[in-house]
Amino acid sequence: MRSKLFQVSFWNNVNMCIRLLTGITTAKLIAIYVGPGGMALMGNFRNFLASLESVSTLGFQNGIVKYVSEYRKDGDKRAQFVAVLVVAIALFSLLISALAFGFRAALSDYIFDKTFSLEFLFIVLAFAFPFQAFSVVFVSIINGLERFKQLMFIHIVGNLLAFGVTAVLVYYWTLNGALLALVLGPAVVGIIAFFAVLRDLWPMLKAGFEKLDFSLLRPLFSFSLMALFSGTVGPAVLFVIRNYLMDNLGIVAGGYWEAVNRIAGFYMMFITTLVAVYFLPKLAAAENSRELRHEIRKYLQWILPVFGLGLLIVYQWRELLISLLMTDRFLPVSDILAWQLIGDFLKAASLIFGIMFYAKRVVLAYLVTEGLSFVVLWGSSVYLIDHYGLVGATMAHAVTYLFYLIMLLLYFRKKI
Repeated sequence: MRSKLFQVSFWNNVNMCIRLLTGITTAKLIAIYVGPGGMALMGNFRNFLASLESVSTLGFQNGIVKYVSEYRKDGDKRAQFVAVLVVAIALFSLLISALAFGFRAALSDYIFDKTFSLEFLFIVLAFAFPFQAFSVVFVSIINGLERFKQLMFIHIVGNLLAFGVTAVLVYYWTLNGALLALVLGPAVVGIIAFFAVLRDLWPMLKAGFEKLDFSLLRPLFSFSLMALFSGTVGPAVLFVIRNYLMDNLGIVAGGYWEAVNRIAGFYMMFITTLVAVYFLPKLAAAENSRELRHEIRKYLQWILPVFGLGLLIVYQWRELLISLLMTDRFLPVSDILAWQLIGDFLKAASLIFGIMFYAKRVVLAYLVTEGLSFVVLWGSSVYLIDHYGLVGATMAHAVTYLFYLIMLLLYFRKKI
């Protein structure tokens, strides 16, 4: 069991290293050609796309992993489940695309505050978005089948191709190119995922389309409610906080905060991907508290300490890393990074407990804890930004995840 964990961790780390290298290069290009102000606008558009993805996929991705994994001994039921899932996602993604195209002017004015007229982004989005939606579905199916190497292949090839698209667009078209890359990059991953899963997908679709049973989607709506809540409210809260920073401290401050989030994204993807790829299926399959404790113990003993050591290295070399990842224009970020790192360690500690809500389909407690954490994040951000300036935004991040971790420990104290 432990050797399989290390094997998955190895391939996950190979994938993450490639993502890290391409991400560093992309961030460098964006920092050079776009600057702090443009990065703030990119953050708003990225939050919008994240919410859109959650809506179009109905928040099903973690539920797909769970039920594809559970139905592995019942091939007919799994085939019917996948077939009806593909139909549902196709309908919703096409609806989202139509709305994006129809309301492109209003969306451009709202997201970019009438600073730029970027209707073309939403025209491209209307055609590219179904590929992004299906990439989430296909990757979740492969994850549920526990085809870990195939999953990593999709991520590696997709990331390399998406990086190539981003680099070209940013170099030749600066901010417009960077924004366009946010649309096209996930679509490229979707195309790769389709061909990677086709061998498994096609037989399931042929068998499943013979009798579409939409009742199989009913258990997914618990996951849908959870994912839609966090996938829409979470980005919306970040959107509001970023605009609050820009309104009170200027667009450059919003860009610095976005830079902190980009840097955090580089190291957080190591641990979040591992939890989603390895621990979610294991916790979903656990039949009693003893098995749950076994998986949690592995995470806390082997994964979290290594991650904490990595955060210490990031802090020690923060100025060099900021210069490497961004440019010297972003060096003020080093003054606010410590609180971000503290918050991210607390976030990592809470991941293994938070994912149990999905693994065991605990909806109400999830909505309550997530909702309270969003309230704390928004309220503490406004209060601390008013009193401490830009560093208050990262202080609020640490306060929020301390609060969130305490809530999860109290809720799961009997299981752990």
